[in-house]
Amino acid sequence: MPESFWKRLSVLNFSQFCLRRICAIVVLVAAIAGQAGATSVEAQGGNGRFLASAEELEFGAVEVGDRASRMLTISNTGGIESGLLTISTLFLDERDASNYATDISGGIELQPGESRDLNIYFDPKREGATPGMLFITHSGRETVSVVQLNGTGVDAHSGVRPPDIGRAEGEGAVSFLKSQLNGLGDIRPTSLQFGPDGKLYISSMNGDIFVYEIERSDTNQYSITDFEQIDLVKNIVNHDDDGTRNSTVNTRLVTGMAVTGSASSPVVYVTSSDPRIGGGGSGESTNLDTNSGVLSRLTKAGNGWQKLDLVRGLPRSEENHTANGIAVSTDTGKLYIAMGGNTNQGAPSNNFAKLPEYALSAAILEVDLIAIGNTTYDLPTLDDEDRAGASDFNDPFGGNRGKNQAMITDDGPVQVYAPGFRNPYDVLISANGNMYSWDNGPNGGWGGIPNDDCGNEIIEPGQTRHDALHLISDRGYYAGHPNPVRGNNAILFNESNPQTPVPFANSIECNYYGPSGSGLTQHPENYALMATPASTNGITEYTASNFGGAMQGDLLAAAFNNKLYRVQMNSTGTAVAASGAIFSNVGTTPLDVTALGDEAIFPGTIWVADFSSRSVIVFEPQDYDQSDDDQSDDADADEEECTTDNAFADPDEDGFTTADEQANGTDACSAADFPEDSDADGVSNLLDSDDDNDGLPDLGDPFARDASNGANTSLPVSYQWENNSDPSGFISNLGFSGLMTNGETDYATLYNPDDMTVRGAAGVLTVDGVPPGDAIGGQNSQQYAFQFGIDVEPGDPAFVASTRVLAPFLGVSASGYQSMGMFVGSGDQDNYIKVVANRQGLAGGVERLSEVFGNVESSIQTEAAVTGSDYIDFYIQVDPSSLTATAYYRITTNGNTGDLQAAGGSVAFPSQWLNASTRIAVGIISTSNSGQSFPATWDFVEVTNSTDALIVPEDVEPVELPPVDPPIVTPPIVPTDPTEDGTKVCESTESDLDGDGFGWEDNQVCVVAPEAVDPPAEKEVEGSVVVAAGGCVSGTQNGFDPMLMLLALMALCGLRCRRKPEAAYGVDR
Repeated sequence: MPESFWKRLSVLNFSQFCLRRICAIVVLVAAIAGQAGATSVEAQGGNGRFLASAEELEFGAVEVGDRASRMLTISNTGGIESGLLTISTLFLDERDASNYATDISGGIELQPGESRDLNIYFDPKREGATPGMLFITHSGRETVSVVQLNGTGVDAHSGVRPPDIGRAEGEGAVSFLKSQLNGLGDIRPTSLQFGPDGKLYISSMNGDIFVYEIERSDTNQYSITDFEQIDLVKNIVNHDDDGTRNSTVNTRLVTGMAVTGSASSPVVYVTSSDPRIGGGGSGESTNLDTNSGVLSRLTKAGNGWQKLDLVRGLPRSEENHTANGIAVSTDTGKLYIAMGGNTNQGAPSNNFAKLPEYALSAAILEVDLIAIGNTTYDLPTLDDEDRAGASDFNDPFGGNRGKNQAMITDDGPVQVYAPGFRNPYDVLISANGNMYSWDNGPNGGWGGIPNDDCGNEIIEPGQTRHDALHLISDRGYYAGHPNPVRGNNAILFNESNPQTPVPFANSIECNYYGPSGSGLTQHPENYALMATPASTNGITEYTASNFGGAMQGDLLAAAFNNKLYRVQMNSTGTAVAASGAIFSNVGTTPLDVTALGDEAIFPGTIWVADFSSRSVIVFEPQDYDQSDDDQSDDADADEEECTTDNAFADPDEDGFTTADEQANGTDACSAADFPEDSDADGVSNLLDSDDDNDGLPDLGDPFARDASNGANTSLPVSYQWENNSDPSGFISNLGFSGLMTNGETDYATLYNPDDMTVRGAAGVLTVDGVPPGDAIGGQNSQQYAFQFGIDVEPGDPAFVASTRVLAPFLGVSASGYQSMGMFVGSGDQDNYIKVVANRQGLAGGVERLSEVFGNVESSIQTEAAVTGSDYIDFYIQVDPSSLTATAYYRITTNGNTGDLQAAGGSVAFPSQWLNASTRIAVGIISTSNSGQSFPATWDFVEVTNSTDALIVPEDVEPVELPPVDPPIVTPPIVPTDPTEDGTKVCESTESDLDGDGFGWEDNQVCVVAPEAVDPPAEKEVEGSVVVAAGGCVSGTQNGFDPMLMLLALMALCGLRCRRKPEAAYGVDR
């Protein structure tokens, strides 16, 4: 190993390398083997010489649910004198074992010259790159040999999927450096582009346009030296939806910008709309103007700018879908707008405030700039029956929920170019003239597909589908999202004067042709080139000739999963040759991207606008400007070829080893691409057993991302997930620092971010398909129970935790024990109090359940009309002095909010919930136990000191029904006499009868006999590791046995015989 690696190893906490997989185990086994002073195996004789036919097995793309196999040949290549080679074990750690398998686990003996063929299987459980490692322990010199396993899971329903981007090595490899633009200030960037004047133009969410002069002071060092602020768009007057001017709304939402013109006369096109955020789970309108979309043109005039509104009256949804990105064809004089839709999946829905699609919504629009010229084109609108006269007051503003929407006219300068786009954030015309857009897919629970009659009835709940890249091959290309208003001209508005806003029906727009999704098939008439699970938005083309032209013509797209995707196209740009994340840890919420060509001011660089962190991230190519003599240092930086032969080296010097990067699927030869590392210790979260470096293994840490375990989270707490709210930190920037733990499963496997909708246009958190896992009793299989700790101690004042669930179970068939709501507890799945809406009874109900030390102590079902409601507010009032908690709820239906109701009486909880080293947990919870999976959506989570709002009317008594939870079998804790084997059942949860320093243990058995000491696997005694945990490993051997040491490490790391530490049960250690 290189000296630098051992130096890093020596300064790291042992547990950081010990858990989960790959180099952690290999390096420690090698290190201990060396320290044990084992003599040379060949010198000992009789141990054989090991050789594997490959150091790496490639399985390629395999459909989820299928199995692929590769053959690995192992041989004893030694001479007669070397003797028998013994293969003790073929080992896959628990994560790899879920995707890979071998046809034999060990016990192989090979005589000199003898070989054995092994079958290695790849059986992917989910989509995406799935690296693994096979550890082979043997009697040869190396003791432990490793075979890298590489495979990619493919959605069986998504059709043909392009291969992942390859990782090039050596000369010409694609490699970038990463930095942040200095001096940006406090703005939320929504779009960015360099203009013909070499300046950086950035639009902000509130309507300001900034023009920055940028200086490169050194390698990958960029700073703002001067700037100009343009507020002309921000000052556009807003209206309410009835057309009335509203001077109190004094900003504009800008989500699209394109810069053209010349260096001396730049021209900026901007799309803007009403900045209010409407709709959401309440199903209510905020009265924002649904005709507020405006296309403006800014032109340079001396030292200032002039604005001309070119088009007014474009649609604006009650959510955040609006007039977005812009592409300009200077050859034809046409401008194209990525226009968002008003619905989730084509039909009006509660969460989109029941607004229908409009004639010009959900499409790529074409604007004839030559026809408009230097005038303002006010889109013609329907004759609104609520406003007097044929020419309505303040037209074209005030969409009035469709009664005054803009019309399509045959000869108008604004036309639908490509229909069927739900919410495209950007549109791109590439260098070879191809047009692309990446459409945001629908979210489960937010609205469904129109009925067969292609009407505007409210349909729930809808499905989650992926975001899809479309090549818009020609006028009329249909991307698959329905618009009944354009598909069926029998849909009329204004009852007293029925009208249609379209000149003819385009019947294809009555059909939903969806892209792929989680377990959902891509429709054969959906022609998307590829799909991504996260919200994918800004798109650009890389045209620079860096890396020998390896990226020329590639598309780049920014996604909310903190990745920047690279899409390699074929020579004509009509198909995807390969795709993958070029940068996996961009910032926080990447929204837009631009890349500079060979003739631009900073050739080959990539610039990303990160919305949540209010920053611009710069990626500079390693071969930046080598022809410039002033950049000789840059040229020298590329002289050394990057190689990844050494798994423990760090060739790109980004702080992560090659093995770590390969396990994460990041590029070990690009310093700009590196894995997530929450505690910044140089070990990725994937390989780190303690992601927050607090000394608690992730397996049992209720707040695995919070080193303070809630101690630094003071009240009040408010986690709002709107796009204009600040990132809340921790997991997906939601504010949750962990998941309700069962002590055996890594928190990262208790949820799948690809099956969630985080923030997005709706500004909520949705679990797209709630799984059947449940914390109740001994099941302890709960998933998606996100939580955070709060700084509350015994004797503190009472506090109230609250959340809002949106449109619970709307459009979902009742079955099993479906529920959604919130909880407080110790952070594990044996200690919590939850209040949830469920499906029991005709209209559902509310349940309050208390579980302590794995025993369900109380379960109260209250009759309540939850199904069909707009939303339910849940509250849990906790009194640390009396150690009691009381649950409440309030239901809003059709805009009418009911009285606050108690969900049963107060319930006690143990003092250990407040006395543990980790603070009390607050979180959200849901399950589909024994029933149909369903989408569940939360609007916010808050914790406050004030209890004033929790006043229940004295004359209202809750109707309590019998408990409805599934039957539970929980062994009681009762004192018994010692058993024949010298053990006896714990007499109390605080006893430590076995003297191991721990209280009540996993099996609830207290060991009396000294020789049977059985502490949890993580315990250390006087600095040495106790590996005889749970009977996994017993006894010792003289000298060094690699298999024994490997098993010892596994026991230490929790890879086998996992046991819940006492803290997992809320018991003081």
